[in-house]
Amino acid sequence: MPNCLDYARFLSRAAARRQPSAIREATQLFARSPPSTISFASGSPNASLFPFKEATITLKDDTTIQLDSSAMAKALQYLPTPGQADLLEWLRKLQIRYHSPIDFKRYELCVTNGSMEGLSKVFELLLNTTEPILVDSPCYSGSLDFLRGFGANIISVNTDSNGMNAEYLNNILSNWSDSNTLPRVLYTIPNGSNPTGASMSHERKKDIYNIAQKYNLLIIEDDPYYFLQFKKPDPSFLSMDTDGRVIRLDSMSKVLSAGMRLGFLTAPIPLWQKLVYHQQVTSMHASSLSQMVALKLLEKWGLSGFHQHTEQISKFYENQKVLMVNAIKKHLNGI
Repeated sequence: MPNCLDYARFLSRAAARRQPSAIREATQLFARSPPSTISFASGSPNASLFPFKEATITLKDDTTIQLDSSAMAKALQYLPTPGQADLLEWLRKLQIRYHSPIDFKRYELCVTNGSMEGLSKVFELLLNTTEPILVDSPCYSGSLDFLRGFGANIISVNTDSNGMNAEYLNNILSNWSDSNTLPRVLYTIPNGSNPTGASMSHERKKDIYNIAQKYNLLIIEDDPYYFLQFKKPDPSFLSMDTDGRVIRLDSMSKVLSAGMRLGFLTAPIPLWQKLVYHQQVTSMHASSLSQMVALKLLEKWGLSGFHQHTEQISKFYENQKVLMVNAIKKHLNGI
C-alpha cells in the first residue's frame, strides 16, 4: 500500500529546510561496516580508553544480564541516530505484536530520550509559530507548556469518558472560517489520558480517524500509558492507519525505568527522516548505555516475558486503585 499523502504539506518551514548531517550519516554508515574498518569521518573516541570494562546487572528475580567488554564498548560509543539496530528490530516486533499495523513497511522507528523529547520534536516538525493544533481538553500539562512556549495556537476539543469528542471535533473543523488556516495536526493521549484518565473506545477512534481523513489531518498518538491499562486497550490509531497519517509515541518510562529516559516513536518514513535530521543536530541519539541495558533485558525476556512483566505492572496499579477507592469511601465519606 503506497503512501498517499503529500507530506510536504505537513512540514514546518524549519523541518522542510532540514538536511542530513554528514557526520551523523557517516556514523550510521560506519555502524554497518566490518569491525576492522577505521573511520576518519567523525570524532569517535577510541573505546579502549573508556574506564568502564563490563557490568553485571542483577534483576529483581535474582537473575542477571551481562554487558561484556564488547557490549560495553558499544554501550559507551556513539550510535546511529535512530538507535541501536538490534533494539530497533526488537521494538519493531513489539509494535507488530501489539498493533499489527496495516502496512508497517511505510513506517520507521527512532529511539528517543524519553517520549517527551520525541514529542517536542514532532511538534516542531509539524508546526510553525501561531499555527493551530487540535488537542484534548483537558490536555497533558507538559504538552501544553511546550506548545504555549512554542507559540502554537492551541485549539481545545472537548472530551468525555471515551476521550476526544468526535462530534465536537467535526463541528470545529466544519465551521472553520478560513480553509487556508485549517489545522493540519491533531494531538491526543488515547489511553489513560492525563489528567482525566479517559480511554478512547475503538468506535471513537474510528470516528476520529474518519474526521482526520475528511480534513486531511495528521494524528499524533501519544500513548505512554498503553501497558498500564487494567484491561486490554482497544486497537490503536497506528493499527487502523490506512493512509500513513499517524505518528505514534511510546515510552519505557512506566514499565522499565523513568530514569533510563527511553522512548520511541513510529512514523511514516518521509516524516521519520525529517525527525532523524533534527535529532542528528540536537541530542544526536538516545543514551547508548540505556539502549544496551534495555536490549539485554528485552532479549532475555523475549516478547512473552515483556508481556508478563507489563501484566504484573497493570495488576499492581489496579490493586492500588482498589485500595485508594476503598480508603476514600472509608475516610472521606460525606466530605
